[in-house]
Amino acid sequence: MNKRGMFFTLGAVMIMALVLLFCKVAVDSRTSYTSISAASLRLTDLQVSVEKSLGRVIIEDSGISFDVDNDTITFNEALPNEHVAGFRQRLEAFKIFVEANEPAVSLDLAALQNDPVLSFADRINYSHGVYGSDILVRGTADSYDLLLVTDVPVTCDWDFTPGSTPVSIRAQGLNSSCDDTNLVDFTRPFDVSIAGEEMTVTLTDGLSIRSVPAVDVTIKLTLDDVRDARVSFPSKVINVTLPGGLSSATGVALR
Repeated sequence: MNKRGMFFTLGAVMIMALVLLFCKVAVDSRTSYTSISAASLRLTDLQVSVEKSLGRVIIEDSGISFDVDNDTITFNEALPNEHVAGFRQRLEAFKIFVEANEPAVSLDLAALQNDPVLSFADRINYSHGVYGSDILVRGTADSYDLLLVTDVPVTCDWDFTPGSTPVSIRAQGLNSSCDDTNLVDFTRPFDVSIAGEEMTVTLTDGLSIRSVPAVDVTIKLTLDDVRDARVSFPSKVINVTLPGGLSSATGVALR
């Protein structure tokens, strides 16, 4: 074989080798991409499944309900909240069940057990100083409408600085009721006594409702442009880690 033929043969062999190498790299890349895509789908499926189930526990067992209608959100909770102990037990049972059946998932529910904070539109946080004993609403709404229903006599004694935020308080009690609306300066503290010092609505570090007598509390907040806003428990409670290191940590979307 002359040198020209030999070089031609070697060149053809090298080209073939490069083609085979390219094909192998392409196949490996597709395999790797497919594996990553499958893992990503698996991660998402686990997140969504656990999030939906945990969301149902919060909605059904926390003793807190909410409803969103156009530009308003309404929260309802009775004080004292008699669901607290059962809610915490349900959360613990849920954690044990999920982690026993899905090793890739771990749940950090301490914050949720301590206080099921509900975040609305990233502007309002519905929470508690002590879960079960009071209600604390942080953030700024366009207006506030409170309904308190109790079995003790009620009045509405206001101490506030006039401002521009409408605050309505309706209280229904034993042979008594009151229904007042005032424009309040939300940058300054205010205090409304409903049943003397035993039931109060105050504003210091957020709007706080505290009561010794049993009371059913409904809070309606009006905010602009929140029709599609989500309600969530924002703390990272759901942790998913798949073989290979793909992982995520999320809160719980309730709406």
